[in-house]
Amino acid sequence: MRKKDPENERIQREAILTAAWKLFYKQGYERTSIQEIIDEIGASKGRFYYYYSSKAELLNSLYILFDEKYLEIYNDLNKDLCGDDKMILLQKGIFRFLEEEVGWEMLRNLYLIQLEGKTGIDFWASFRVYRSIMREIIEQAVAENTVRADLPVEEIIDSVIVVQRGQLIDWCLQKGNYVLSDHGLKKMAIHLGGFSKIYEGYSVPVL
Repeated sequence: MRKKDPENERIQREAILTAAWKLFYKQGYERTSIQEIIDEIGASKGRFYYYYSSKAELLNSLYILFDEKYLEIYNDLNKDLCGDDKMILLQKGIFRFLEEEVGWEMLRNLYLIQLEGKTGIDFWASFRVYRSIMREIIEQAVAENTVRADLPVEEIIDSVIVVQRGQLIDWCLQKGNYVLSDHGLKKMAIHLGGFSKIYEGYSVPVL
């Protein structure tokens, strides 16, 4: 019996994800068929269904590529920056990424499949890389005495995520008709002011 090759399976799974991402962004989630994704990488339909039960599950599994991008954005930040600057620049980098590489339509569908419960995958799950990055930044800011220490770090993370999610949903509802990395970032800075006085009248540093 042929043994499974975990590394090869990871490569094939990510190849399908990458091809789907490219097509979803280029022609939209609804207008992209499973057959087109299969044709993009030259795989069989059986191979696709070995990894994903549906297009909706595939879309939701894009969190893997999202996490890789979020980690890349974070790792590219100057390590000497204070926690407050890291927080703002992280948000700016994520918003730019969503504008330039994801788009409002794909993001909208990610939210829809979550609301409809089409898969068992939680796009905002606690194991997401984004939460661990946020935790590291906020703990640094608390140690620097620029963020309130009277609130649990996890509570601050939850609050920031809720506001960010609301901003992204608004962007989707507006069909991407404003610059997320500008307008959205200003809204985030206002919210962050509730945790740190430094964000009052905050001037966004250059990324």
